Amino acid sequence: MELVRQPVFLVLFTLSSVVCFGLASVPYFGLGYNDRQNEAFDLELVENGALSVMLISGLFAAVICASSSLAEEIRTGTALAVLSKPVSRVHFIVGKYLGIAGALAVVTYANLVGVLLASRGAFDAYGRPDEIGTILFLVFIFFAWKTAAFLNYFLNKQFVPWAVFLTLCFMTMAFLVICCMDKEVAAEYWEPQAQTHAHFSQIWIWETKTTGYNYFTGDPILVTETNPKGTFAQGVDWDLLQATLLVLFMLWVLAALALLCSTRLGMMPTLLICIGLFLLGLMNDYFFGRPAQGGAFLTSGDVLLWAPPDKSEAEFAAFRVEPRGVRSLPPDPVIVRLAMSTGQSQPNGIDEGGRLVLGSAREGDSADALQKDFRPGQQCTISFSAVRDSLTSYYISRVLKEETDRHADAEGFIRALRIRGVDMESTVYQELKSGERTQDEIASELAKTRKLTDIFPGNLAFWVYPEGDGQLAMKAGQGGGAGALVSVERGAWWAKMLYVFIPNWQLFWLADALGPGKAIPWSYVGRSLLYVLAYVGLALVAAFYMFDDRELN
Repeated sequence: MELVRQPVFLVLFTLSSVVCFGLASVPYFGLGYNDRQNEAFDLELVENGALSVMLISGLFAAVICASSSLAEEIRTGTALAVLSKPVSRVHFIVGKYLGIAGALAVVTYANLVGVLLASRGAFDAYGRPDEIGTILFLVFIFFAWKTAAFLNYFLNKQFVPWAVFLTLCFMTMAFLVICCMDKEVAAEYWEPQAQTHAHFSQIWIWETKTTGYNYFTGDPILVTETNPKGTFAQGVDWDLLQATLLVLFMLWVLAALALLCSTRLGMMPTLLICIGLFLLGLMNDYFFGRPAQGGAFLTSGDVLLWAPPDKSEAEFAAFRVEPRGVRSLPPDPVIVRLAMSTGQSQPNGIDEGGRLVLGSAREGDSADALQKDFRPGQQCTISFSAVRDSLTSYYISRVLKEETDRHADAEGFIRALRIRGVDMESTVYQELKSGERTQDEIASELAKTRKLTDIFPGNLAFWVYPEGDGQLAMKAGQGGGAGALVSVERGAWWAKMLYVFIPNWQLFWLADALGPGKAIPWSYVGRSLLYVLAYVGLALVAAFYMFDDRELN
């Protein structure tokens, strides 16, 4: 409760929510677009800006709450007085964190109201702002503060906690009132055009007969199919709820880290450390993700070079590949084994374990590239096209099996394959169902005349990971590093540790996934909550350890 008594807390969440809504009240987001259909572009800019304000304000709120809740109590001796009672240090830390998490939920809720109203009020450079909605929002906040001041002056109530409570209530009422207005009719009322005007009673959605009147004739403008009346909360992007929850999860993790730092440090060192972790976490994938994951991208024109560990005539696990850039391809990795032989090379194909066995491969992607057998003790060269063409029948067979199991009739089966770019006779479905031909036989027949990218369109690439004891390298065939030889290594242990322990904020910042027709799945929000609970638990365990032997005198 002491957190909401802080004046900075009241100012922070009030100002941030006003800024979130205010981002949709100015026309500079238009960037020169003059087509009303492009308003979706401006909406995305407004939403991204509002979510950024929510995140930055929450970062400062997390640090301020953690420092004022723990570090300040340690400095003033309040923590010593509390712990002198029958209260364990574990309960003390858990209670502090739960209070901070609740305070951050309050800040996030206030910002959510501003973000939702911003999504409703977004407009392009040639539209009109929701000036009435903006003024009403500010008026409601003013009356909330005014009521809190009245209670403080006449009834001796504490100003800040009552102002926080009343501001949240009045913000919610302002949201409901603004959502009951027709945005376009309200714009006509506030700033009428040359001919179309509106009365104050006509801006509300319960006035379902008219949307204004003709200024010159006084005739009402009736509601028609081409001139509809707005509905409740029309224009509000409710998909922002998922994005807001993910931001709240991020703030809870930051709060746990801030509380961990506050067990030993003051406000400014804690703020600097949290800002550093915040910036580092935003680039976690770039700095630590790639070294932790290992491997390399194999694209068109690239060549893999593999050196066997010895000169024996045997079959070696060389690397494994995962398709990228084509959504319709199964993402499962395929292990590639290279068969060394002094005589006739082993035919290329998939073995019973689902592994790709290569006895020879083309040394380049060009049509005149040589097909070279793999010999014991010699370096093996495998081009991108060799991997792609060798896996064509495997992936076609996988798709045929999936579509056969999914569809109960030949019509749906053939239609699904045509969507993937494969034309087949309806008799194929019956042959597969009856067992006259197998998926592998049909896939091998198709692979003779079609490339993998012909059947599965997209920008195909493979992520390659080293396997076994051999040495794997890649020679780039295009781009600025064309011709350069790069060693393909496994993930580094130090990068894996840092990648795990440094929070990855990109898991929560999914503003790019928002937009017309796009939404963040609730299942992803649920999985993110599990990640947050695990990380917060580890951070609190570390805080217990740091606080357990802390001298409080």
